[in-house]
Formats: sequence, structure tokens, C-alpha cells
Amino acid sequence: MERMRRFAGAAACGLIALGLAACGGGGGGSSGGTITPPTSPPPANPPPSGNVAVSGKITFDRPTRTTSSALNFDVTERLPARGVTVELLRSSDLSVLATTVTDGQGDYSATVPSGSLVLRAKAQMRRTGSASYDFEVRDNTAGNALYAIDSQAVSPSSSSVTVNLNARTGYSASTRNLTGQRESAPFAILDMIWRAKELVQQAEPGLALPAVDVFWSARNSNALPAACFGDPNPQTGEIGTSFYIGGDVSAARGPGCATISRGIYVLGDSSGDLGDDLDEFDPSVIAHEFGHYYEDAFSRSDSMGGPHSLSSRLDMTLAFSEGWGNAFQGFVLDEGFYRDAVGTAGRSGFGFTLEADATRPFVESVGFYSENGFPLGRLRFRERGRRQC
Repeated sequence: MERMRRFAGAAACGLIALGLAACGGGGGGSSGGTITPPTSPPPANPPPSGNVAVSGKITFDRPTRTTSSALNFDVTERLPARGVTVELLRSSDLSVLATTVTDGQGDYSATVPSGSLVLRAKAQMRRTGSASYDFEVRDNTAGNALYAIDSQAVSPSSSSVTVNLNARTGYSASTRNLTGQRESAPFAILDMIWRAKELVQQAEPGLALPAVDVFWSARNSNALPAACFGDPNPQTGEIGTSFYIGGDVSAARGPGCATISRGIYVLGDSSGDLGDDLDEFDPSVIAHEFGHYYEDAFSRSDSMGGPHSLSSRLDMTLAFSEGWGNAFQGFVLDEGFYRDAVGTAGRSGFGFTLEADATRPFVESVGFYSENGFPLGRLRFRERGRRQC
């Protein structure tokens, strides 16, 4: 059964109800010759007639990482999906009975009317009022639909029920690739966003973070379209690399161009080609792009964007912005290292320390024109080329 959903509103879907079977009873004739109709005893566990307390945990699977910074899907860890939106739906028509959010351990609870229900976890973190934020993971190759996963239908037999839901990686041990529903990808991205926003709001309690969408798709590749001067095309997934863009770009700017919505774009390609690159399980990449979002929202960014590397001699604005992005991810992860998995299922990878004089094996260029040599303390920096910022 397909559990992963992409929807703009309330999606209709076929669900399997896990109902209770009633036992059939037998009857017999009386001495007077009158036939006694068969009688069925009541179910052993009749459904409750009032409200039902529903609770549980939302989790996602994440591959571990090897010493070479590659991903290891054969050994995964199960982590809580923190701060995500949870909906309890009536299974007959998927109308919303209750909405809540998970806590810092991935736990949720709600009270709903009795009856068959479905649990839905959305790839969405929202908070209103003080310290507000709104982060959502959407599929840029499917009309920017919001990701979510659904449980099967559950028919509570008492006044309380526990319903857990886990997002899976979609990894197949037989093919050694991601061939199933990649449910955990949006929640792994949100987990890194959670860590970044926690760092920022701990430094400044009550800080309101502007809403921003994160766009991820299994079709998001490092290819670039030939049309529109090689600019990214989110609709086809040809985005070139993971990047942040601070404002909408209209499709009307030229023939063959596609609209690029403001937000963070994340690679997800694991099709089996040599150029595969999936970034949803790369905390350094996600935190780096969040650093660009933070720079844009709360500071001033004059960066011209574009490709860059350690050996590049860059415009000073670009050098500073990229150096800041790598420094920020180090703050979020609380370590002086940058890691990035590449290749099919992330089986290859690279990493380097951010400490001074330790950038080998990369050739570096040091100075105000260099992202790794810009004077931001004793840190050196590198990131793969980013198209827009």
C-alpha cells in the first residue's frame, strides 16, 4: 500500500480498514416446533461510544555514515520527527478530526470521536505567535505538493489507542539502491531544519523566522537544462545542485525558462548513474543552505551567486556568503567538519575539516576573493557550486 502522499489539499486515497470480525452463532429448534432465529453474540471488544484518546510517535529512518563520509543504508538509525504536523482523519472520507504537532521526542496525542481513523504526518513544521516559523518540504516536480505519509486505517476497540508511524528510506538491499517509497527524505530534511532553527532561537528567544519552503524530489539532479541559459528548471528536477534562492524568478524572463520559487532546493537523484547525488541525508548541505536563508532574512546578502570552489578567485560578496554558509553548518552540527555523500545511494563521499591549514586534498586559494580564505576566524570553507542565492 502506498503511504507517501503529495497533496495540495485533502487528498483522496484508498485505505484498508482494519475492522473487527463478528463471530457467528448457531440456533436450534424448541420442543414446541417453533424455530428460534440464530443469535450472534456481541463482539468481544465493542468499539467505544464516546471519544478516543490517540497517541503515539512519529519517526523516520536515516542511514548511518562511514568514516569516508559515505552513507550506509545497511545500518540505519530511527529518529524522532520533531515538531511536525500530525492530523487524525476519519477513514471514510479523510476529513480532519484533529490536528496537533509532535514534541521534541516525536510524540503526539489528541482526542477524537470514536470510529475508524487514519494518522497522517505532514512534512511541515509550523508555529504561530512568539518564536514563529513555517517550514514545509514540497515536491517541485509535482506542482510543489506537500509531502506526507499516512497510516492504514485503525479501528479503536477501547477509549485509548496507540498509533505509531515510521517513514522508511526506500532502500532495497537486493538492488543496493533506493527503489521504494522514499518516505524519510522530507523528514530527514526537516530534522536538520529543526536543529538549525533551535540554534538560532536559543541565541535569540522569541525570534520569528520568515516562512520558507524546501523543495526536494527524487528527480532533482545535478543536470541543467539547455534552455534558458542553463538556469535551473524545478519542474523537471534539473536544478544543478542544492541551493537557496531568496526571491521568486519568473518564467517570463526568456524562452524555455521555468518559474523558480523562493526557497531551498535539495538534490535527491539516486537513479543509478555515475553522477547521482542525494543530499537529503547530508546535514552539512542542508545546514549550509539554511545559513544562506538566515543571512538573507536577518542580514544583508549582496552575493552574486554562481559556481565556486576552493581554488576559485571569486567576487568578495560571493566568497563571504559561501564562507559564512560553511561556518554556519559547523555551528549547527557543533563540529568543525563538512561532509557530503555522493554517488548512487550515497556510497561515495568526501569530508574535510574546517580548521585552519587543514584543507588537503583540495587545492585552495587564500585571500578576500576566496571562500575558504575569507577572514571569518580560524575556519576554512568549501562547498560545491551553488546556482543561486
